[in-house]
This record gives sequence, C-alpha cells and structure tokens, in this order.
Amino acid sequence: MGGQQQTDSSRRTQIGSRLAEIRARIEQLRDPIQASVATGEERLAVAERGAEASLAAAELAFAASILAFQRAAESHDHLADVYEHASISGKVSREEMQNRVAFHRAAAAADRQRADEAQQRLAANKAGRRA
Repeated sequence: MGGQQQTDSSRRTQIGSRLAEIRARIEQLRDPIQASVATGEERLAVAERGAEASLAAAELAFAASILAFQRAAESHDHLADVYEHASISGKVSREEMQNRVAFHRAAAAADRQRADEAQQRLAANKAGRRA
C-alpha cells in the first residue's frame, strides 16, 4: 500500500510541475501581446488597422460577387443563344427550346440586376467611408 501512495504522490508532483510549466508558457505568450497594446492609443490603432483590413476584404468579396454575377449573366446569354439556334434548326422541339431561351434570358437579366445592386452597394460603402 505504501508503494501506491508513493506512486500517486509522484504522479501529483509531475502533474503539478507540468501545470506550472503550462502557466509559465501562457504568461510568456501573453506578455508580448500586452506589451504591444499596452496603451489605449495603441489598442485603438490596432483596432483601426483590423477594421481597415476587414473593409478591404469585404470590398474584395463584393468585387468578386459582381464579377461572378456578370459571368453568370454571360453564361445564361450564351445558353439562350445556343437554344435559339437549336430552335431554328428544326431538329428539336421549337416550343421547348423557346422556353429554355426565355428562362436563360430571364436568368441573365436577374444576374445583371444582382451585379448592378452589388455595384451600387459597393459604391455607397466607399462613398460612406470617404465622408
């Protein structure tokens, strides 16, 4: 029984030592962070840089969305042209092809509308930031 108590005691000591090492490492990691944003002005500067980076990322996302909507509209236009030519060829059902043409023309118009709205929001956001 004495051997078990000694093992438990040495295990507790090991665990305690490891926890002390972990706490010391956490403090080491915190010190540079606290030192870098020690004052209110420095914290504000860090926050402003973060906000600027976030806004830049949002603008890139808007620009990518605008481009994606424009490309989708172009793809729908292309498909509408393909179906229109297929309809004229007489090898397929004219009515079915005309339905597909109408669908893709409407989808292209909707995608262009979405691109325009995203462009307006992006412009408004940029104008609001300048004001």
